[in-house]
Amino acid sequence: MIKSDLIKKLAEDNPHLYYRDVEKIVGTIFDEIIIALENGNRVELRGFGAFSTKDRRARRARNPKTGSDVDVNQKMCELDLSQNQLGFTYCQVPIIYELKDIEQNISILYTDNEIEIIRGDSLSKEISTEIFSRSGKIKEIKVCLRNSYFLF
Repeated sequence: MIKSDLIKKLAEDNPHLYYRDVEKIVGTIFDEIIIALENGNRVELRGFGAFSTKDRRARRARNPKTGSDVDVNQKMCELDLSQNQLGFTYCQVPIIYELKDIEQNISILYTDNEIEIIRGDSLSKEISTEIFSRSGKIKEIKVCLRNSYFLF
């Protein structure tokens, strides 16, 4: 659903409101969510979801085209999830669960962009310790689960 679909649906469900007023209400709500996220606040819409941003510290990276080193400034980023994904943050590490038709595995993305893939559904003691210590070395964990594990 896109913003215009939401406005249309709300206008249909509330015939006592003018369409332009519904547009203004939805626009105001979205603007307030954006302002809150820009200020580093968390936004929770009960029964729908929660939105938050995370500060990424400045770092040195490599340009994949040229191979040269580049400085990446500190920035705020949000956790984007696509269809069939569920995400949350645990000990400041984003964890994303994803349903796929592949072998079950866990991908660990480190801050130096190294990726470690673990077959199965459990982490080693060392990785668990790394998460709980909040060292900042793990950027993201992605858990891929087979669709066949769930009965939909």
